[in-house]
Amino acid sequence: EAAGGGGLLILESCESAGDGLDADGLDAAGLDAAGLDAAKLAADGTRVLATSRCPLPGSINLHLGPLDRPDAVALFGRHAQRHGVDVAATDRDRALADDVCALLEDEPLALVLAAAQLHRTSLPALAARLIDAGGCLALTAEDAAVPPRHRSLRSSLGWSHQLCTADERLLWARLSVFSDAFTAAAAWRVCADERLRGAALTTALEGLHRQSVVQSQANGRRPGTWYRLPRTTRAYGAEWLLRLGEEPAFRSRCLEWSMGADLDPD
Repeated sequence: EAAGGGGLLILESCESAGDGLDADGLDAAGLDAAGLDAAKLAADGTRVLATSRCPLPGSINLHLGPLDRPDAVALFGRHAQRHGVDVAATDRDRALADDVCALLEDEPLALVLAAAQLHRTSLPALAARLIDAGGCLALTAEDAAVPPRHRSLRSSLGWSHQLCTADERLLWARLSVFSDAFTAAAAWRVCADERLRGAALTTALEGLHRQSVVQSQANGRRPGTWYRLPRTTRAYGAEWLLRLGEEPAFRSRCLEWSMGADLDPD
């Protein structure tokens, strides 16, 4: 029951709701289009809590980013205890737990999956495995109580990948060559070609940002908007770049840009 009376209806993954919630949001039209009775929900005082990769019109949107480091360590520790591991037993264990959180960029799903590995591997071995971003993608946990796409990082990112347009998927792969933050201008210089140029590239970048595949961040040293791919998201894109046969060409273009390009976003 929601605070203040009435019920609470939780809707997950509304970005995949077809022409319903993802297009119209949580207003009456959007709820009705998704097969829900908006008038009855309102009459019953039912509140709707929806999760989505994209902001939903007609709603109060709360962006959920990575956890603060203390909260990330606490979450990892709680789930590790379920496998009989105390990550705070010694100073070394606490340092390793912090390393795990840093390597997974304090993302809750990644931390839960990492803790699940501790029933068959040691904490030092887990931390060493995660140094390679591919090791992060390989994190899995068998739990019938959760959707299949949440049982591994690769599956979770694959779900997001499937919901992207063809141009967004292509740009995601090419942006993986950036090891650090980049501007829209840098994305143009490195990633544009006859397959992805002009308005198509701009629209794809905006779409990836709207869906939280690409994150924006402040750069205190330089003005303008800067973007980045989270570590595991970048690793997933790199796998696709390799499959597309474009890795050598676009890594070379990124190297040329990093060595000689003007980094001013204007």
